Amino acid sequence: MQWDYAVPPDSPPPPAAVRTVRGALLSGWSSVHIGTGPTRRSRGAVYDGGRLVPESLRAGGYDGDHVVADDPAYCADPAVDRLAGRWLYGGHWMSRFGHFVTETLTSLWPVGREVDGLVFHRFVLPGTPLDYQTELVRRSGWDVPLRVVTRPTEVEELVVPDRPYHPGRRTSAEAVDVWDRAAVAARPGPPVFLSRTRLPNDRRRSDGDELVDALMERLGFRVLHPQELPIAAQLSAVASAPVIAGVSGPALHLSAFAPQATRVLEIGDIRTRTRPPGDQRVIDAARGRLTAFVPHLGRSNVRDVGATMAAVTTLLARQHP
Repeated sequence: MQWDYAVPPDSPPPPAAVRTVRGALLSGWSSVHIGTGPTRRSRGAVYDGGRLVPESLRAGGYDGDHVVADDPAYCADPAVDRLAGRWLYGGHWMSRFGHFVTETLTSLWPVGREVDGLVFHRFVLPGTPLDYQTELVRRSGWDVPLRVVTRPTEVEELVVPDRPYHPGRRTSAEAVDVWDRAAVAARPGPPVFLSRTRLPNDRRRSDGDELVDALMERLGFRVLHPQELPIAAQLSAVASAPVIAGVSGPALHLSAFAPQATRVLEIGDIRTRTRPPGDQRVIDAARGRLTAFVPHLGRSNVRDVGATMAAVTTLLARQHP
């Protein structure tokens, strides 16, 4: 266990590009549970003259991602709804924080283009925009109407950007630009520990995690429960912290909005016991930051708190990789 620069699971994609489609068709959305391998197949893409626009596809199915695209090469579904004017396609509207930060938000990288609104497909869960999501979209440079569609929709003119973020694999500079625009400036503050212990029905929690919270506070960390804070407070906390620590999970994706010099110390959970998940590696590698990973030490869902904290204190005492 040591500090080292994060490395993504895959090489970065080529620079992102943009395609404009007149009379675009947003196909109807669907999600089918299949139960083996990737557990869902999802439909919802852009079509030009009936032909699939590849740039609109989500690159799923990697590193524990359970949803793969199942969009046919041709679609002639009649449009049920229509959008007049020029719109930007933002991919799928993700309801969960980690996927929203990495996939939905980063798809909005072509800031500065004149559009009448942003349009998205629904994903697996309902796509009603939440307050924090709307705020992040605004912070990233967009102050236009948002639409999440499920039915076949014709768009007069649709701007379709490449998706810079490939879940669990890699991302490009366009994603970092979006995170930079949404980030805040803050004065130096204490290190932050992002806790999962107040999440309801958290199946990834280990016995002993509450004690880890208390011991991290004794080490001088500010223990935060992100779901209880407005997004502005979350962004400010990670912007001021020299170290962001936490148990593996979406909350650590807040490191996307932290300065490059911020270190990330991740503690494994029962799902990712021996290595950091791909998405966290992608984020921190794109940021060029130093990270360290403490495995889930213990048996089953019981954490060996003593061994865990010994590893944490040893890492914190080291100033260099």
